[in-house]
Amino acid sequence: MKTMMIAAPHSGCGKTTLTTGLIAALRARGQRVQPFKVGPDYIDPTYHTLAAGQVCRNLDSWLLPPAAYRELFARATRDADCAVIEGVMGLYDGARYDSDEGSTAEIAKQFGAAVIVVLDAGKVARTIGAIHQAAQAQVPIYAECGGLMFLTEDIVDQAGVHHKLVGLLPGISQMTQRLTMGYRVVQAVTDNWLWQRGETMRGHEFHYSVWQERPAHVPYLYEFQPHTPRHALQNEGASLGSIIASYTHLHFLANPILAERFVAAAARIR
Repeated sequence: MKTMMIAAPHSGCGKTTLTTGLIAALRARGQRVQPFKVGPDYIDPTYHTLAAGQVCRNLDSWLLPPAAYRELFARATRDADCAVIEGVMGLYDGARYDSDEGSTAEIAKQFGAAVIVVLDAGKVARTIGAIHQAAQAQVPIYAECGGLMFLTEDIVDQAGVHHKLVGLLPGISQMTQRLTMGYRVVQAVTDNWLWQRGETMRGHEFHYSVWQERPAHVPYLYEFQPHTPRHALQNEGASLGSIIASYTHLHFLANPILAERFVAAAARIR
């Protein structure tokens, strides 16, 4: 099976457009294409899924140990004629400045992929009511990023207009022009149906909003751990009753016991 990696010197070169077009062209020729995306991005994979007619999978060598993402790749490509992988940012950009960890290059090496470099010559330099009922019944609610926003009282757009949301979490979601993005190491600071205090896991943030007017009495869920010299300790998320909410995206394959706990918590509500 042939494996191709679409890479670039930096973001904004057109990797997603070229990858989607290549997948569609190969599919039109009768090839069964399995698409992948390096890193935790969940937007680009939607285009690749439509083009391939196969669900695009993420290959993240920072969130997942090698054995996990190799197994993921092997299962996804079992019946494929070829694999097309879209890289992330620049070819050697990853979680650290001094290694390939989390980079497109690392994934390409792991799977012996033929690397196609894209150059941009111009840039060389169900309802709110149901959710309330679930919360009152202590049904486990897990809300990541947009899920956290949805559970706050209002979302405030950049024009200052308020839009009512669920209201299970006090405070508002304020949209901003600033992107918060990057890998995180989180440590649980409270015991709940998903976590035991002190447990750690890798995750990722990608959002343009901030949770404002958050009351001090709402218990935090995580404390960010410094995984590079630039990152300081910082509290994040909320653990409130049966609600677990955070801006941090997790990959349960990196710690399967979390999925087991989720199922067990849901089963107790029967």
